[in-house]
Amino acid sequence: LKWKGRYEICFKDKEAFHLHNLYRMRHVLHTKAYQHPVKNAIEIMFSEALEELEKALDDCPNDPYLTLVFGEGNLSGKVDNVHEFLSLTDDIYRKILSYPLPAISNARAIIEKIER
Repeated sequence: LKWKGRYEICFKDKEAFHLHNLYRMRHVLHTKAYQHPVKNAIEIMFSEALEELEKALDDCPNDPYLTLVFGEGNLSGKVDNVHEFLSLTDDIYRKILSYPLPAISNARAIIEKIER
């Protein structure tokens, strides 16, 4: 709606309280959860663990057990293929922790630090 030369978003006065709460909750979530220092540190550590896993996959491309558990090819290459990208789930966290492969010991050590 254009009013006094400016475009404005209009809504019923009954909805003002709900809109205010919506934006207040968004602010609270950003300050308390999305940008929390601990969450940011864990995110960085998990990224480092994935980088270590990527190195292990690159160093041992013919390891059948590693390929069976984490799939063929590198993890970053799976972003380019929709079907391979959809195969990446949160389960990779559990796989890194539970499989006792020496090749992924660096990635496992980082995940174990997160667990502590």
